[in-house]
Amino acid sequence: MSLAVCSSTKAFFGRYGSNAAAGVTRLWLVFWLLTALMAGLAAPGTAQAQNVDWVLNLDDIGSDPIAAGGTIVYNLRVDNNGIGPGPAPATTIDITVPAATTLLSTAGGITGCAPVPVTGPATVTCNVPSLIVGGTIGMTLDLATTTAG
Repeated sequence: MSLAVCSSTKAFFGRYGSNAAAGVTRLWLVFWLLTALMAGLAAPGTAQAQNVDWVLNLDDIGSDPIAAGGTIVYNLRVDNNGIGPGPAPATTIDITVPAATTLLSTAGGITGCAPVPVTGPATVTCNVPSLIVGGTIGMTLDLATTTAG
């Protein structure tokens, strides 16, 4: 499963920029997350008797704009809104860290993120544990930027 954040510092999580591209970035991110999460659910050639409905929420904490050298804190939450009958199997998320940014730390129930800290461009892989129907798991990400935005 892959969480590709963005390839542009000014579009990280759709936070920077004031044009329509930011909205496209958010939509692309959600589509990519859902596609990647679902791809990690079944081994080739195996039947899946469950219905998983992943809902991903990504929010930043703080104020805009962020000064160069500032830290942005993001909350990432994954919900299993499926109807079961069993839990959604564990999977991974790949986070793409854009150039001119540094992923300083991660914390929460989505664990095993490596490598951290890392300066972009880079990819960080994190583990999403199995989620029961109605289950929620989350994490925070601290990102430092070298440009204002």
